[in-house]
Amino acid sequence: MRAKLLEDDVAPTEDRRALLDLMRLWREDAMKHHLYETAIFWGDKVLSLETSAQAWTDAYHLATAFFLTHRYAQAEHLLCSPLRNAAEEDEEEDDGVKLIDISSPARYLAAQCMVRQAKYHDALDLLNSERLEEEKYGPKVPCKDGGIKLASSKWHLRGLIQLRLGKQAEAQQSFVRALSLDVKNYEAFDQLVGGQLLSAREQWEFVQGLEYVAQAGDDGLHQEALQLVKFMYTTRLDKSGRVHAQQAAAARRQLYRLYRLDNNADVLLGLAEELFARQRYKDCHAVTLRIMDLSKDHEAALTVHVSTMVYLDDLRPTLFLLAHHLTDRDSDLAAAWYAVGCWYMASGRYSEARRYFSKAVSLNPRYAASWVAFAHCFANEGESDRAIVAYTTAERMFTQSHLPKLFIGMEHLHQGNLVLAETSLKGSALVWEDDALGRNERGVVAYYKGEYQEAINLFEAALEAADDVQMPASSWAPTHLNLGFAYRRSERYEKARRAFMKTMELDPECGPAHTGLAMIYHREGYLDEAVAWYEKVSSSSSLYL
Repeated sequence: MRAKLLEDDVAPTEDRRALLDLMRLWREDAMKHHLYETAIFWGDKVLSLETSAQAWTDAYHLATAFFLTHRYAQAEHLLCSPLRNAAEEDEEEDDGVKLIDISSPARYLAAQCMVRQAKYHDALDLLNSERLEEEKYGPKVPCKDGGIKLASSKWHLRGLIQLRLGKQAEAQQSFVRALSLDVKNYEAFDQLVGGQLLSAREQWEFVQGLEYVAQAGDDGLHQEALQLVKFMYTTRLDKSGRVHAQQAAAARRQLYRLYRLDNNADVLLGLAEELFARQRYKDCHAVTLRIMDLSKDHEAALTVHVSTMVYLDDLRPTLFLLAHHLTDRDSDLAAAWYAVGCWYMASGRYSEARRYFSKAVSLNPRYAASWVAFAHCFANEGESDRAIVAYTTAERMFTQSHLPKLFIGMEHLHQGNLVLAETSLKGSALVWEDDALGRNERGVVAYYKGEYQEAINLFEAALEAADDVQMPASSWAPTHLNLGFAYRRSERYEKARRAFMKTMELDPECGPAHTGLAMIYHREGYLDEAVAWYEKVSSSSSLYL
């Protein structure tokens, strides 16, 4: 009967409805089975046969299938062209009605298609055309269906476009708005925190101040779910300083205790980041290995996983094999080429390393680790001028990170440019004043300027900050040494002697510490002791600048 109706092209309304519903079922099942070509084939037939308003929904489904198969131009054309078979019979406009004229999700999908085709300004214009309409759902209003607000997703897309256009400040505000509207929008969170668009202090103030309770509404399940979201985000925030590290650890314990997420890769990533910041590289590597076991080649953890291997010499062969595996698996993955660059850098082959770091940032311009590593290669080769240029580029890309400014200051200090070094180091301190390395470098500047008491204060503050983040004590032998020389210049010989002895306790072969002690004994008139320490200088090998 159905074949006869198709031949005669005069199917009763009920049979045509049944036929279309059956083909829609085929389309939906094909989508579920990832048979996208099949979904497109039957979706196109449904759209051609449908003459009611249901054609708008069918067109959207077909455009979604085009988008998922990377046919962005086709999807955009379908969304932005008149759909005549769904138009009213009395439609007087020549152009007909377009799906983007009547559907907010369609406008969002069309903008996504435009972004994929690098039509950034067109996409931004389309998103901005309905900004007033979407503002009715504010940060304190729960999503009606409990999902993620479309307005939040649109603000996230605006931010991505603005980043591509080099408008970093505007992008930051868009991501802030996206996460404020809906705290469940993890990608907005990741851009702000993982993309270093917020400083450490701004991260904590903003994320802890989000409207978790208001967006959960009166529903107990939603309240518990958003409490989980807050714990998850807290574990990923910057852990500089004791207070922040303790808060992040407390959030992890809650996730372990309440939700049994002790084996979740993203929760463990927060722990790995904390261990890496404390320079506990072996412990960090053990955690990242566990992450890789739980989630093969976990992309967010790869950067930390690779970076730990640079500091652990016995893992150099493992790093080599990992780099090969990653590039073979996905040559478009920025972390893969970062791993290759790290292997060359760890091997002292800085020219080759820079080539691969450059490839990583060409694939992901917001890859902070690769930008900084690229500049490190110049610094390790002693090419301070080129290192400063590279660090300056990283500073422009990541204005809320204190590290590029810190490294610029260190290079100026290495060149003896005290004024420029002080300017950069103060800029770094404005972003994160409690950084131990930054305090040490500012102390060196004060020492060379003859401001010995200020240098002493900064060196002591650096050691206090190092204790707060529980870094290995041996990492701070140079700061103890600097403190000893500052005390010696201030003629506080007993304190200087203790500082030099502490330095040698951490690094027995430190020649400058031996020299400092010899100079103190010489100054005090104990010539035999001074000669004995001077003689030890020639046999020591560790030198600090």
